[in-house]
Amino acid sequence: TALDEGMGIGMVSKISGLSEEEIRKLLIH
Repeated sequence: TALDEGMGIGMVSKISGLSEEEIRKLLIH
């Protein structure tokens, strides 16, 4: 679901040090 994706992005953001915006750009591609 969209909520699960959002939570996943938040976790990846914390682990990787990237911003959520940067991660979303990567996921779009």
